[in-house]
Amino acid sequence: MKLLVGIPTHKRPELLRDCLESIAAQQGDLPDIEILVADNDPKGRAGFALVEDLKASYRFPISATTVEVPGISAVRNAILDEARRRNVDFIAMIDDDETASPEWLDQLLRAQESTGAGVVGGPVTQLFPESVPGWFRIAFERPFKPTGPITLVDATSNVLMSCVALSAIGWPQFDPAYGLSGGGDTEFFLRARELGISFGWTNEARISETLESERLKVSWVLRRSYRHGIVRMQLKSRYRFEGTPGAAWIAMHLAATPLYLALTIFPKLRIKALKRVAYCIGLVAGSFGMKYHEYASRH
Repeated sequence: MKLLVGIPTHKRPELLRDCLESIAAQQGDLPDIEILVADNDPKGRAGFALVEDLKASYRFPISATTVEVPGISAVRNAILDEARRRNVDFIAMIDDDETASPEWLDQLLRAQESTGAGVVGGPVTQLFPESVPGWFRIAFERPFKPTGPITLVDATSNVLMSCVALSAIGWPQFDPAYGLSGGGDTEFFLRARELGISFGWTNEARISETLESERLKVSWVLRRSYRHGIVRMQLKSRYRFEGTPGAAWIAMHLAATPLYLALTIFPKLRIKALKRVAYCIGLVAGSFGMKYHEYASRH
């Protein structure tokens, strides 16, 4: 059995090094593993250069490719294409600002075997500097998912994909329209679900995310929530999910906006309430076809 670990990267060689070190420390019943770093910085190529430096001493076979088209969709597609070319059995993806627990791959593979799912995901926990207050950390909390079969994995930040399952649905690609806005991973998995892919989850395949300084600001949190609202509205217009038609869904959220604003008087609830307000504004913006290219400034 062969597994390709794909890592998209863009101008973060120090964090990428930490990520690669965590993968080199994987334990358990592992298959044949290869590592592919897809560098989306064709000028600086810092990720590519790091791989070249590590190649001779790295635990697993490791290579890098340069992706010239800007945007995360192009990078993810480069990883898919290389996995298909290499005829591997599984693709695991992890972001360059993340580190994996020692049992990460072993636990993903165990979950895939037990569920038979085409796609298996796991949790991502943020690492905060000690100076970050508790009220701000709340902004990054994510809903709990039970281990076992689930309806959808919506991100590639901690995921294992079966190449047999991808082949059965025609090897779909990540939509380049989401390359600079984000949300393309959710769209990809919604589309894959419509084509017959099943999903599983394991809370034992843990990943930690290092938050860059720009993300430790309320303004960044609100911009991200606004973008989530826009993208979610776009996806609602293309895929029926969460059980509520688009117009009714917007009305429901807008009706709750005054409550969210009222909750901002409580310090411990303020950041979550503001996130919901920004999200609702994004829903409205998305319903009018507006877009927000969150990652455009990085390119």
